[in-house]
Amino acid sequence: MDLHWNPQMEKQVQDRIYRMGQTKPIFIYKFMAVGTIEERIKAIQEKKLELANSVLQEPDELTL
Repeated sequence: MDLHWNPQMEKQVQDRIYRMGQTKPIFIYKFMAVGTIEERIKAIQEKKLELANSVLQEPDELTL
């Protein structure tokens, strides 16, 4: 129910749901109230994910 500070942990939880032998579609809903700590955590998650994507992204061209 609570957001995790690390966005990869959130993804792991979502992936785990799909591996439990589900044969029907699964829907994941996230509810967030305005003006709560969850808004701040979500912003931190987005910044961390953006940073990880920029570091892990493969370069378009290798320059020597």
